[in-house]
Order: sequence, then C-alpha cells, then structure tokens
Amino acid sequence: GVACAACEAGKYKSVTGAGACSSCPAGTNSSAGSDGVYDCICVAGYTAGSDGAECTACGAGTYKSSAGTGACSTCPSGTSSGAGSDSVGDCICVAGHTAGSDGVACSACEAGTYKSTTGTGECSRCPALSSTDAEGSTSQEDCICTAGAYGEAGGACTVCEVGSWCSGSTNYSCPVYSSSGAGSSSLTDCECVAGYVGANGGLCGLCSPDHWCPGGNVSEACAVHSSSPAGSVRLEDCICVGGYYGDAGGPCVLCPADSFCVNGTLSVCPAHGSSAAGSDNVTDCRCKAGFYGEDGRECSVCPAKSYCEGGKSVVSCGEHSESPGGSNSSEACTCEAGWYGPQGGACTLCEEGYWCWGGLSHSCP
Repeated sequence: GVACAACEAGKYKSVTGAGACSSCPAGTNSSAGSDGVYDCICVAGYTAGSDGAECTACGAGTYKSSAGTGACSTCPSGTSSGAGSDSVGDCICVAGHTAGSDGVACSACEAGTYKSTTGTGECSRCPALSSTDAEGSTSQEDCICTAGAYGEAGGACTVCEVGSWCSGSTNYSCPVYSSSGAGSSSLTDCECVAGYVGANGGLCGLCSPDHWCPGGNVSEACAVHSSSPAGSVRLEDCICVGGYYGDAGGPCVLCPADSFCVNGTLSVCPAHGSSAAGSDNVTDCRCKAGFYGEDGRECSVCPAKSYCEGGKSVVSCGEHSESPGGSNSSEACTCEAGWYGPQGGACTLCEEGYWCWGGLSHSCP
C-alpha cells in the first residue's frame, strides 16, 4: 500500500514484495532498478565467464576498458599495468623501456643506456668508457667498463695503463718482459719488449746471441761475419767479428793483409809489421824480414853484421863475416876482406899468394 523505490545501482531484486535489494557479486555492477542477478555485469577492469557471476580483476600487464564478460587485453609491448586496470592508459613503460606517452608500445633503452624507473622518462647514458651488454638495461649497475678500461660496475672507468690490458672491467698485467699501449683490451695486445721475442700475449725469451729483436715476435739474424750479445735490440748491435771490418750492422769485409780488425775497425800494423789477411789482434803483426821487434810493436832495422828473417829474432853473421843493416837472410853475410867463403857460410883466412875480398879468393898477379 506504499510507493516502491527502485533498487539502487549495484543491487538487484528478483522477487516481488517488500524484500530488500541484494548486492551484486564482487567485481560487478548493475543499473538502478535491476530485477535479476544477471543484470550484474563485470565492471571495466574485471572479467568473468558469464553475467551474474563474481568477476576477477584483470591480471597485471592487462586491461579491460569495457563492462561485461569480454576478455582482458594485453598491454602494448614494453609496458605493464596493475591488476584491475580499466584503460590502455594504465599500461606504462616498464623499467628499461621508454616512450613518448603512456598506453603505447615502449622501446627498449639502447645499449649504453639504462632506465631504472617505470613510465615515460628518458633512458640515462652510462658513465664515460662504460656500456651495457644489451638493450633494455634497468640499472646503472648494468653499465660495465668497455674493453680497454677498468673500474667498478656502474662507477667511473679508467683507461687501461701501458703494460696492461683490460677486459670485463678488470685490469690485467702483461706477462713479464712484454708491454702494451694504453687502452689495450686483449692479452694479445701485450708484445715482447725490445731485446726479447715471443708470441703476442705469450712468454717472452731473451733474444739469442748473433740476433737482434726489435720487439714482438720478430728475431733477425745478424749479417754474416758479425755478432751481437744476447738481448740485442737493433741491427747496429751486430758488430763485425774479429778479422773482419765494417759499419755496425754490416756488411763485414775480410781484414786485408798487413792490418788487424777488432770490433769492426780496421787498423794498420805498426811500421814494418806484417800480418795475414783476417788478423784480429795487433799481436798478429810480426816484423817483416830485415826488421825485428816484439809482435804488435814498432819494428827496428836489423843491425849490421846480422840478419833478421822476421819477428823477434836477430841472428849474428858468422866470425869474420859482415852484412849491411836491414839484412833479411844469412845470404847477406859476406866474409870480410882477407877472408873468403860462401855467402852465409864459414870464412877462411886468405892464403899466401892470394888476395881475398867480397868472400872470394883471387891469385896474386
């Protein structure tokens, strides 16, 4: 007998009479004056298999902008949303991605950048000398030093020093007796220093005698008839061996007769000295015939009444014979006047009735 009021929105009443209106199931709504549970339909952001049933919120990363039983839509690429989202505008860029506005596909931050927040903010550039391994980085800690530099992840990076190589943000020393340029990024950038030889990045050995090693894996032999000590670093370390002469590094020429050659330098024997070709010491210089003296020293003229066949010796002529200074053989010894005999031989007193001169005996007229 009284006026009836319509059930308010979100409620329904399926029977006549004065009974109360029933609330719609969770996640649903109805128009005012609804007379059945099937008038309760899923609100935007929720979904169910049929009208009148309890509706479940759309999962994170999805949305539903219309009421009813329709399926939830997946957010655009690189975005996500909270559970129960009712608009594509609720889909915002995830960390590591960016776009000009919400609700659109987001692009991954390019390599060398990162973004730790959600939304439309810009990607941040990694610190100098660092980069990320891939696109879509979400933290500055993803920034690691590039090859040839070292430092903590996400922090300042330092150029790799001379004599070392850097990879994966770590600084490694080159092997002993090798070095590298600043900013080296590989073990093979370590080359043997001059005076040593070996494969790049490997063990370096001392350069062998009679060779020179400018560095790296190069070992060059000295020119023929030249030599160098172990650990030599340049061609000029190759010096002509004894008995040869020439500039440092060669070519080397056989030392000529009457000279001697030491350390690539040619020197003439002292006056009146002589030596064989290829001599390598001043003591190889012996006095020539007709002179005498110590080997390697200045030579004196052989004195009269003697002869000098070369070297140190001075031999006196026999009794009653004589020779001029500078004589080089016993044949130069001639019997003195009043005596006779063969050159270099014994002398006999000239007999009566004879006269003797120049080693010869003559009859008197």
